[in-house]
Amino acid sequence: MLAPLWSLTGDPMVFRIVNAFLSACALVIMFVAVRRRFSSDVVSPALFAIFAATFPKAAVVGGMVNNDNLAAVAGAALFGGMLGLPGAGWWIMAGLAGAGWTKLTAFIGLAAVAGVWLGIDFLAGRIKLADRRVILAGIGLALGAIPYLVTFVRIGQLLWVNEAVWRVPGAQRLHLDPLGFTRWFFEGMVMKWPASEFAYSLPAALLILLAPLILAGIGLRHRASRSWGAAYAAGLAVLLAIHFGFGWRSYQTLGDLTITQTRYYNILWPGIALMAAMAVTRLDRRWRYSGLVAAIIFLSPTMWGAMIHSRL
Repeated sequence: MLAPLWSLTGDPMVFRIVNAFLSACALVIMFVAVRRRFSSDVVSPALFAIFAATFPKAAVVGGMVNNDNLAAVAGAALFGGMLGLPGAGWWIMAGLAGAGWTKLTAFIGLAAVAGVWLGIDFLAGRIKLADRRVILAGIGLALGAIPYLVTFVRIGQLLWVNEAVWRVPGAQRLHLDPLGFTRWFFEGMVMKWPASEFAYSLPAALLILLAPLILAGIGLRHRASRSWGAAYAAGLAVLLAIHFGFGWRSYQTLGDLTITQTRYYNILWPGIALMAAMAVTRLDRRWRYSGLVAAIIFLSPTMWGAMIHSRL
């Protein structure tokens, strides 16, 4: 998508600006969708804006030339379609197709979200198989799957991995059994959650990772969030399971231990941010400082890393 810019300029700053624009577009889509769908007594606009903008790795990749910025737009498009932006079905299709042509993790996560969300509505009798959203979601999935089907036909795998780059020589490999790998994987995910990786101790990093998830879980109890909230929870479970499985296979075959990347989950952050904002909006009526405390918690993974780098 960015290749035509190369014929105009080779200045890396231009490509960085385009990527920053993409990440900003994702935030705008998310915010507009929430403002159109929910009143301020259900979701505080200020809280959602803060929560949506504080995915820790967004601060790292936002100005990089990185496909996670395009994945964020795809995730925001699906989110907007689920919340009923005008032309909702087209937003859903664009989100799924765009995710597929961006990266496999984004496609898997968003496909799970869309599938569970539409499945819940179908089982509840709110939509039929001929519904416009179902048809356009199916088209989006088909379009998004094209790159992986082509790769599978060519090499027998959905994803090509450059073994010359990622293969670790046997003498240099860390030897882990399944339990050891499991511990290594999840500890790595926790420690890499902040924008500045390993900036916190393990207990502190675990706390700032779990806090948004706990708040989102509380928000899941809100009647207005149940179907799409459950869809995002399912998407998180599916992506994490496949991520772990791919990491284990990569370790076994290549000795590669670089698979723990929390930035893959930016496509699910809109749902987490919205559910958390719903929960804190309700809590704020009982204790007026709850919004401030929650905002500090959400900001901490990014702010602490920024403080460290400013001192360096």
